Amino acid sequence: MSRDGETALRELEVAPVSFAEEATWSDGLRASTRGFSRGTITATGTGAISGAAYVTVEVELQNRSESDVVLDAVVATLLVGEDALPAAPTYDIEEAADLSGVLEPGATATGIYAFQVGADISEGTFYLDVDGDHVIATFSGSFP
Repeated sequence: MSRDGETALRELEVAPVSFAEEATWSDGLRASTRGFSRGTITATGTGAISGAAYVTVEVELQNRSESDVVLDAVVATLLVGEDALPAAPTYDIEEAADLSGVLEPGATATGIYAFQVGADISEGTFYLDVDGDHVIATFSGSFP
């Protein structure tokens, strides 16, 4: 779709997948959730909720397209529970690392996103918004 000669955003499609599957956009960009881990927040700085349970989601992007993909505005969201409530992101986890920089064709990048999730919650839906060109990837299912 175009307006006034400009290409519309989010033209690169991707189908929803389970956490065990790979999401592949129509241009060849691929994403997978490579692993989960759980822990308890131990940080004590401003805004830290020491003692809260968390889950991390490791995300891998492979650029099999012919163009660079800028990763400086990636947004990761996790919805959990029967009511699909958003899990609060937490940045007090040492291993947490956002995807960033420029992903050149043929390159791979990894990010780790952390969310406050109760120990009794083991299912959710993870959304990965890479940029304005790619439709938001949806992963869902159970996690440890």
